[in-house]
Formats: sequence, C-alpha cells, structure tokens
Amino acid sequence: MFANPLLSIIINCFNGEKYLSECLKSILDQTFENYEVIFWDNKSTDNSKNIFLKIKDKRFKYFTDDYHVNLYCARNKALTFVKGKYITFLDVDDKLSPEKLSLQVEVMKSNPNIGFCYSGFKFLNEVNGEIKSAYNNKNLKSGYITANLLKNYNVGLLTLMFNKNIIDSNNIKFNDRFNIIGDLDLVLRLSKVSLGVPIRLDLAICRKHNNNLSNRTDLYVHERIIWHEEMIFLKIFNKKELIPFNEETKYLDFRNEIKNLRFLKAIKKLIFLKGLFLIKALILFLIKLIKYLKLLNL
Repeated sequence: MFANPLLSIIINCFNGEKYLSECLKSILDQTFENYEVIFWDNKSTDNSKNIFLKIKDKRFKYFTDDYHVNLYCARNKALTFVKGKYITFLDVDDKLSPEKLSLQVEVMKSNPNIGFCYSGFKFLNEVNGEIKSAYNNKNLKSGYITANLLKNYNVGLLTLMFNKNIIDSNNIKFNDRFNIIGDLDLVLRLSKVSLGVPIRLDLAICRKHNNNLSNRTDLYVHERIIWHEEMIFLKIFNKKELIPFNEETKYLDFRNEIKNLRFLKAIKKLIFLKGLFLIKALILFLIKLIKYLKLLNL
C-alpha cells in the first residue's frame, strides 16, 4: 500500500488480548493512512499474537524476540525496525480518536525543528466507567517547554509523536533502567533540543485499571529520585532548573506515605516541603488523620 511510510506506530504488547482488538481498530479507523504498525510482542503467553495476525494488512508488521524484557527495553527494540520519519506509541489498553494521526502529522510537517507534538487525552476508569480529561488542555505549552514540563509534566505517551531525525541526531532513546518514567525522561531530554507543539484537544483514551504499572507510586517516586540525581551528574540539567521537579518529587513521596497510612514517616518528610506543596501536604495529612481516627473509633 505505502512502500515508504511517513509514520511508524509502535505497539508494545505483553499479554494484551483483553483490549488489543479495540486498540487496533482505533488505528484502522484513522483518517491518516500512510503509516506502518510495528507490533512488538514481548513474549506474550495469551492470544495477542493471533489477534494481531488476523489483520491482513501489509502495514501491520509483527516482531518478537527470544526472551521477555522490561517495557522500555522493548520500546527500544521496536524502534530499531521503524521506517517512518515520525514515530508514535500506543499501548494495547489505549485507543486513538480517528483524526489524531492526521492532525499531528500536519503539525510535524509544518516545521523541521519540531521535535515532538502532543495533545490532551482522557482517562477511562474501568471500575466505574467514568471518562474525564487528564489535564486542562489550555495548559499544554508550545515552544521550548522544558521549564514548563519540569514544573508540570503533562505529556501522555499515547499522545506523543516525535521526529526520528531529531532523536537520532541527539542520540536520544528510552532509558531501559526505568520501569515507569522512561517516557518522561525521553520527552524532557527531547524538549532540551527541540520544539514541542501541542494540539489542545483530547485525541486519545487511556484506560485506568488495577494492572497499570503507574499505580506503583512507590516505584514512581523512587525512579524520579534516581532520575534527578542522574541528570545533575550527567549535566543534562542543572540543580536550579530541577528545583520544581525535586519539590514535586518530595511531595509525591510524602503523599505515598500518607496513602499507606505511615503517619510517622509522613511527618518526617513533611518538614522538607515548601510553599504550595507544604500547604497541600498539611491539608492532606489532616484529612487522612481524621478519617483514620474515625475508623479506629468504629
């Protein structure tokens, strides 16, 4: 159909049969057609392979390896097979709106200095069926937006489209030592060397369910701490520009202790918070403490 695809869509899959058909349909329903799908099967043991291979479309290409690896290692492996000038990712439990790819490709084509395009998206709660926007799309910034992202990171990987030439020329890829923040790391480093442009519309849906790795708040905080130290050591970012990121990490660490009702540990971390994060933490602490004391009285 298209010998030289303009866009490569990477789907990393590990036992994703539950939602895979819906995910693939959202690609087939796209108004943009000049793409290839790089389906990386990370040694699934369910019916994922058969579901994917049912699609008789030469744009849909199946790849696998001899052993299972972590998610960001799998993403890097898939990247080695892409032929497109632009690259986007879609996880098996997520889906795209029909116009997403066409809108983003037009943005990417408008300026060769655009390293990435991103958009708003919605969360679908699998428990109660609630659908709501992940962010206020008015807050999605344009330009060299590193400082904005360090204060308020709001790029969902399922919305991201990036320029392969720019990541290759700057030797940017996923850090496979991470399990959760590998996309945050890639986008922040990409934002240092290129323009980021948003489309202020919700163009994808991300499912929230119990198996989301992002539910591991302890691991998320731990990886943010490691990333912060590594970026300073490598001199990719300096301490001053990382202050907002570090302050938020300390708040998230506190919030994780409160979530698990570890009040003494929470108090020890509370004293290191400042400004708005301190106010938010005090309010959260009091709410959780009151609820906990009421529960003890029952």
